[in-house]
Amino acid sequence: MLFLDSDEFVDNDFCNAVASAIVNERYNGYWLTYTNHFLGAKLEHGVAQRKLALFRVGSGLYERIEEDGWSGLDMEIHEHPIIEGRVGQISVPIDHRDYKGLAKFVERHKDYALWEARRYLQLQTEVGEWKRFTPRQRFKYRYLARWWYPLFYFLFAYFMKRGFLDRAAGFHYAYYKSWYFHTIRLLIHEHSEFRNQ
Repeated sequence: MLFLDSDEFVDNDFCNAVASAIVNERYNGYWLTYTNHFLGAKLEHGVAQRKLALFRVGSGLYERIEEDGWSGLDMEIHEHPIIEGRVGQISVPIDHRDYKGLAKFVERHKDYALWEARRYLQLQTEVGEWKRFTPRQRFKYRYLARWWYPLFYFLFAYFMKRGFLDRAAGFHYAYYKSWYFHTIRLLIHEHSEFRNQ
């Protein structure tokens, strides 16, 4: 099964990579990477967006997040399938053509930040959830509320992952993503302070 959004486009190279990969029964699922666009520019560097959006029928189910009490969002980008067996990666990226503009980007990430903060707080009482996380998820939720995490993300994305090669768009994208993580951190602390009053 391959899951694609309406603003995600594949080319022949991607299709050929998938055709070659799925005949190998060694893997039951594949991480897919995405090329994003921001402020009218194609981002070829920085932290790559990725999703586990290709897997064999019957090899796993999407995780169930109990969010009915605090979220009305369709947050499938945060949920991921729990795959039985090994997971590989398709290196040819999918073109994610999100051309909705900066205002929509900020509005969407405000909603995502609220979701992430509440998910973080939920995980403090659901220790068993950590077993199913990828190493990347464990790192994020372990350090998300630390003061240095937004700065770490910016430095990692802009310098270590060479976001600076995407020029102005690369800088602004790394900046806004670090703003996103800073917002999550403030929401977590705001909720914690309110609860302690």
